[in-house]
Amino acid sequence: MYQLWILLLCAEGVVAFLLLVEIGPLRELLIKFLDLLKTGTGPVIVLTIAGFMFMIFGSNVMSIINIGNKGTRLGSTSPMDQVLYRTHWLDASYLGFILFLVFIIDRVHSYLKELIELRSNEGSSTDELENLRKKNMQLKDKEEKTSKEMKQLQDEISTLSESLKKLKLECQEKDQTTETAEGHVTALQKQFAELLLEYDRLLEENQNLQTQGSLVFQSLLFWCLISTFFQVYPIDTLGPTLWSHRPSPAHVCRLSRLWPSIGAGPWSSSETGTLLEPSNAELQSTFGASVMAEISESTELARKDSVDVSDFDPKTMRTTKPGLKRLYLTLSVLFSFLLGLPFLWKSVEIYRSPLPFRDIDALSTQIESNPLQFPCRFQAIFVGFSNLNPSDLHLSILNQIHKLTINSPQCGTCSNNFTLSISVDPDSRIGTIDFSRDDDDVDEALENALAGGSDLGGKVYSVLVVDGVGEMEGVRAVVGKYRHAWILGKGLETEAVTVRVAEIFVKVFVNGGREEGMIHGEFMPVGADGKIVLSFNLLNADPRDWVYDWDFQTMDEILLAPVVEALNPIANISVESQVLYHTPKASFSYWDDKWNSYIFSTKDLPFFVNSNEWHLDTSIAAGGRSKVLQIVVYIPSADESPLLLQLPDGEISRTNSFISPMWGGVIVWNPQDVSNDSESKLPDRHNISRQDLQKIFEIFMGQFRQLFGLKSDSLYVGQSGKSTVLACDRGFSEWELDVLSRQHTCFNLHSSATTLGSLSRLVQSLPRMIIMDEIGKQVKFSLEAAKLAQSNASLGVYDASAVSSRQARSLAEDAFFHPSIMSVSYYSFEHCFAVYSPFFLPVSMHVILAALKEWRRYKQEKRKYLAWQAKQR
Repeated sequence: MYQLWILLLCAEGVVAFLLLVEIGPLRELLIKFLDLLKTGTGPVIVLTIAGFMFMIFGSNVMSIINIGNKGTRLGSTSPMDQVLYRTHWLDASYLGFILFLVFIIDRVHSYLKELIELRSNEGSSTDELENLRKKNMQLKDKEEKTSKEMKQLQDEISTLSESLKKLKLECQEKDQTTETAEGHVTALQKQFAELLLEYDRLLEENQNLQTQGSLVFQSLLFWCLISTFFQVYPIDTLGPTLWSHRPSPAHVCRLSRLWPSIGAGPWSSSETGTLLEPSNAELQSTFGASVMAEISESTELARKDSVDVSDFDPKTMRTTKPGLKRLYLTLSVLFSFLLGLPFLWKSVEIYRSPLPFRDIDALSTQIESNPLQFPCRFQAIFVGFSNLNPSDLHLSILNQIHKLTINSPQCGTCSNNFTLSISVDPDSRIGTIDFSRDDDDVDEALENALAGGSDLGGKVYSVLVVDGVGEMEGVRAVVGKYRHAWILGKGLETEAVTVRVAEIFVKVFVNGGREEGMIHGEFMPVGADGKIVLSFNLLNADPRDWVYDWDFQTMDEILLAPVVEALNPIANISVESQVLYHTPKASFSYWDDKWNSYIFSTKDLPFFVNSNEWHLDTSIAAGGRSKVLQIVVYIPSADESPLLLQLPDGEISRTNSFISPMWGGVIVWNPQDVSNDSESKLPDRHNISRQDLQKIFEIFMGQFRQLFGLKSDSLYVGQSGKSTVLACDRGFSEWELDVLSRQHTCFNLHSSATTLGSLSRLVQSLPRMIIMDEIGKQVKFSLEAAKLAQSNASLGVYDASAVSSRQARSLAEDAFFHPSIMSVSYYSFEHCFAVYSPFFLPVSMHVILAALKEWRRYKQEKRKYLAWQAKQR
């Protein structure tokens, strides 16, 4: 991605440079290319791309602000946040410069076009200026003519204004006449309506007259027959009565003439006898010409009104209902696109196994706020004392323990979580022990006598105080190989003894003989996976002088196996060895006549190890997070043998060795009484004897104890006096193993909580990170192991708590350094949006705009149709 940004920046820089500097025809070609780019769909495409880049730029700016706020809130920024912070800054810088250069190129292009147009128009503007001058002269001439014409026009305007006033008066008069005419029209319309009613009445009378006329006609016919009959026959013969009722001849003739006009007139049908609608001519002849003129005008106005109602505007009305086919097609495309979004989201979804974030935070808070306190059980046994009150002794020792205990509780210690029991003159088994014997025998006898003193899984630390034992007055304290110590003396004072007992309990059994109660993390010689690889290396500086080998298998089986077994709850230890040749040291040494040997001082120790020639890391099993401790036995060449280490006080080191924390130790072993035959071309081969191997092993055990934070000597010097510490065949006594178990349990729990907390914060800060199921299981098992370690620690089961804490730390480290987390396959949501938005966002915009446009068109057409329906009603 950065290569694309850089290429785009370079291209924009070249374009801006060519626009600013004229180099041959390149500027014109570039301007024409930009003109073509700004025509058609070019601006839309450019604006779309610029909008996407601006959105990515805004996302990077928001990420920068969020990381800054997170660092301000937490007080520090993690390395991952620092990397993301710099990455977002780099992306934002690139995008900002790209957008800025695009804006600069656009402005320069527009200004150059304006400049070119101005220059092209410069020549024509001079011609236009001359033409304007000529036109100005002509206009002056015309101005004089127009002034004269203006005067004439003003005169005409005055005359026209007078005529206009006259026309206005005439218009007002005509308006009045039209108003009166409109009043006449309304009156005539009312009169027409009344005439129509009269016409209907006359039609009814006509019908009645027709019926009466038929009867009269029949009677007239009858009387005409009778009259003719009387003309034939005399009247005297018929009688006077009948003749008196006859109609007159004039009346009969008049009715006979009227009947054709009544029975078959113009308003009736001669064939059917029904009434017909009269024509205008007939109505005019009947009712008069003025009345029929008013009627015709009213009918014409009614017909015009009906025509106006039937007209419609196609811009605002339509006669057919708008169709839904186009709308359905557009909406179906939109819905299909929207239905595809969940599938797209599912395709880019990152699988994340659920992690117990709350449990991780609870574990971290609990370990930081409440340091783990192990229960300790102390027992003080007093033998040979008289008139001692156990309650007073209990109170005195308890006060001394509180004085020696650190005020703020430390993880890995007992602090105030202990119990104290006092026994005075116990059973005869302890009283029968002969304390004048060897300390090892006394230690074994006390172990047999105090066996079974622990119950409920706890460890009981005992201090036996015996009075009246010893050849002279004084106090002698011995710390055994197990979990007890004894104090011998004559005339022991109770106050001094209680101080001594409390000091052994707190400083020795709890703190391991050190002033500090906890091993620091940087001096913890155990790997993150709970493994230690002891790599023993026998280095022959110059094999031309001599070649030494050793029986390391015997040393491993006899000497190292008990040590590995004793430290098994704390670490899984594996052992390997190798013999190297041509391995000179990197520092210099000098000859000292006083010591009759070659000397190298403590100032030369940082340069003693020759990393170029000493190929020590050969273990395949040491890969990963296992801790490799290098134990080097260096055999100097004949040119610098014997080689001794001089201490800062000028004395020679008794062990002739030194250690390097977290790396290992170096033992310089000088061959004794080795003579090489100068005539032989091949060097003599020798094996290190078992006695020398035993000495080397003792030195190694002292270095190994120092690497674990314990003292290498057998003497403890405290405030109340010196105490002898018995050495164990396994290298570590039982109470020392308890100290290491407690301290390693505390360190492992703290380390696992820190690692899980870092993993939790990392996962929450990167929502697109892949979290496999294996990581979730490792985190879950790590939390379970941590809880189990806390439970065992609360019960006082030190070995089990150390094993569980080691598993918790190992699982936490495995989860944090899982290959799927360390890969670069995950990416943020901003990158996902930047990758997929150029493909889908333009299409989605066009689809949405088309759907909105079609919806607006349908609503408009529907309003037209509803308007037409309302007009029809």
